[in-house]
Amino acid sequence: MNTAVISPANAGASAHRGAITVTVMLASILQALDNTIANVALPRMQGSLSATQDQMTWVLTSYIVAAAIMTPLTGWLADRYGRRPFVLITFFFFTLFPITLVWARSFGWLALAFVVVVVGFVVLSSFQGERVTCRVCIAFNGRRDCRTASAANRMEAQRTATTNACAQLASGVTESGQCENTTPESVEWLK
Repeated sequence: MNTAVISPANAGASAHRGAITVTVMLASILQALDNTIANVALPRMQGSLSATQDQMTWVLTSYIVAAAIMTPLTGWLADRYGRRPFVLITFFFFTLFPITLVWARSFGWLALAFVVVVVGFVVLSSFQGERVTCRVCIAFNGRRDCRTASAANRMEAQRTATTNACAQLASGVTESGQCENTTPESVEWLK
């Protein structure tokens, strides 16, 4: 009989696994919904706004370009400001975006809907969460490496610095896991 052992460090993650899964699914549904709204509504928007085909093409193109620009940045933004504030703020603005599309009565209002999305990004960028930075030095398999990382809390900063150091020292998945479980030679808290 196999029994799972939950360490105190992993207990919180296990307790919130369902909430995390629902949050990720909700984010995917919101993205698909926003994309569907933009695609399906274009012909109706064109008629009701008396816009040209070129103007409507630019609306869809700008949406696709914005999504392409923001997709790689989401991981960095979540690490920089914390996952919870990032998800809450993006949910708010991406819920506000379709509402502003519904209210659009002219091409100017449609442009305003896209400004709302940009404002969401600006608000997120100006959000100043408390950050901690640490430098971790690890010796593994006769080699030594030190890495610095910054995160919303001490545990996340140390884990990220340790993972980055081990990425340079280990030569595979098994060794990476062993390296990450190695007690660091030093941990220096920079702020």
